[in-house]
Amino acid sequence: DRGGFYTSKVLFNALQGVSYNIAVDGFAGASGEFVLSWNELATTNRLPVFTNQPISQTVGPGSNVTFTALADQPGVTYQWTFDDVPIPGATSTAFTISSVQPTNAGTYSVFAATAWQTNESADASLQINLTGGAVENVQAFDKFEDAVASPPLVLGLAGGSSGHTGPGGSGPKGPSTVVQGVSGQQVFDTARSGSAFTEIICHITGGRSVWIPMMAEVPGMLLLTTDGSSFNTVMEVRTNGPAGYFVLACDNDQGADTVTNIANNVPVTGKTSALSVPVPAGQTNLVFVDGVVTNGVVLSGTLNLSYSLVPVTLTALPLSSGAAHLQVSGQASLRIVIERSTNLRTWTPLLTNTMTGASYDFSDTGSSSLSQGFYRVRLLP
Repeated sequence: DRGGFYTSKVLFNALQGVSYNIAVDGFAGASGEFVLSWNELATTNRLPVFTNQPISQTVGPGSNVTFTALADQPGVTYQWTFDDVPIPGATSTAFTISSVQPTNAGTYSVFAATAWQTNESADASLQINLTGGAVENVQAFDKFEDAVASPPLVLGLAGGSSGHTGPGGSGPKGPSTVVQGVSGQQVFDTARSGSAFTEIICHITGGRSVWIPMMAEVPGMLLLTTDGSSFNTVMEVRTNGPAGYFVLACDNDQGADTVTNIANNVPVTGKTSALSVPVPAGQTNLVFVDGVVTNGVVLSGTLNLSYSLVPVTLTALPLSSGAAHLQVSGQASLRIVIERSTNLRTWTPLLTNTMTGASYDFSDTGSSSLSQGFYRVRLLP
């Protein structure tokens, strides 16, 4: 993307009289017409070539992080940049940030220069993550295709939680433990992001979009906010289906924070975003966030994505009058359906209900005549 707006640009040392093959392809299967242009500089002074590039990193808040790079010529000078702005004093092959904070999230690169030629390294994204007290090595991406091809941020149960589902009449012989979900934050910068023409989010056209994949290990309600971000946001959750990706939920202004930004020299106010959506276990969902276009300007900046999974679990309790006795743990307002199977292939709905508290008890009076029964709980929109 060095050419700007998802186009490519390559600099290399070419020798006179040598033939070179230039390959051009569409990213992730994209196709259509392309324009190839070039510029040749006749010189005996070689371009510095990077033998070691800086890599993107995700770290916990307050951690130290070091980017490194190396070019192949002696006497090369270096200058690191942060979101295209030179960093004072950052002029060696390594650049270290002590105690990383949200203001440090963004894109880093380094220029390698001789007295005659200058070359820029690949971009490296610095992001912050803290999920349930640990760091997940995941990234938010400018491109949908990169997010789909990358490992998701995994949300599970906190230590000591119970998620047992088993045959009728089996399982723990006492009340279930309190189910605890996991919460976390991913902090990143959108100043260098772009947007494809088809990226409409919550019926709003943006221009600085980012995508992050998430997967729940247990079914539950996924709560998302952009509170703490520096700009007016809009947010959507998508997942894959037989006809392609579709929208599960979206929001523009339900966040708790009011933010003020400058658009074409005019102060403008907006709000952060917040939404909740039921998610099954094992399904990768894409969280899609963009800045709202205001006064002709696409807003961008530091984006703080907070997430919390409130899990729904099913526990087998001691038999009640010879019938299977189950307890669903979750939270009020969740719509659930309890299903039974005798073979783990065919499932029969037994109950559809909206929870009014953190737990719900259910006795399957039709189970006493069964030799075995398996149960599961599913969330409904």
